[in-house]
Formats: sequence, C-alpha cells, structure tokens
Amino acid sequence: MRSKFLFVSVMCLAVSLFLLTSCSEEPAPPEARAGTWKAEVDFGEFNFMVDETGTKILSIHYKFDKGGLVVESTMDGGENPWSIDEEGKFSFFVLKLVDGITLEGQFNVSQTNATGICEVPDAGSQNWVATKTEIAD
Repeated sequence: MRSKFLFVSVMCLAVSLFLLTSCSEEPAPPEARAGTWKAEVDFGEFNFMVDETGTKILSIHYKFDKGGLVVESTMDGGENPWSIDEEGKFSFFVLKLVDGITLEGQFNVSQTNATGICEVPDAGSQNWVATKTEIAD
C-alpha cells in the first residue's frame, strides 16, 4: 500500500514538473529586442529604441504631464547609448533642463515585453509595461 502511494506521489510530481516546464517562456536571443518599444503611465508615455544587437538603448522619447505642464522631449544616447545587461536589465537617469526622469526596466526572457518603474518629479512614480511597436531594420 505504501509503495503504491509513493508511486502515485512521484508520478504526480513528475507530471506537475512537466507541465510547469512546458508552460515557461521560450528564451529568445537579445537581438529579438531590436526595435521601438512603447509604454504608457498615468502621467504620460514614453518609447525607446533598442539597437540591432539588443544590448543598447539608442534613444528615448517621452511626453509627461507634470502637474499641468506637459513636457515632451527626445533624448539621444549618442556615442554613449544606455546599456542593457546580459539579464535584460537597464536603468538610466535622463536630465534635460528641468526634466529629471529615472527609468528602470527588464525584458522578459522571450523578449516580448519589458517591465519596470518610471519616476518623474512633479508627476509621479509608476510601474510600466512596454511592448514592441516597430521592428528594427
């Protein structure tokens, strides 16, 4: 009786493990990040362009409402674009005139979305989800 119980328990565990692994996201290479990504927050929106290698953010465009004052700008990474690490994480602070924006994020393993937090003085701090809107050439 005990061996039958043990066998059934092991089989249930094996089936559960199989189902969990088959439902996980399929990893994709960093190059799958290449393109333009868009995210919306309660106080505005931003998009960012990832290079063809999927390891750098080349530019960011944002439009935020800071307590009635709408601030819109495009920032170019120039010769020092913002890096995306091996785990798909990125973080940067953009300062232009009175705009100070902090963005932190990470791409999922399948490179189908990115999530993070956006902090804008006089506007707020909010979690965001970005999806790709345009594929890089």
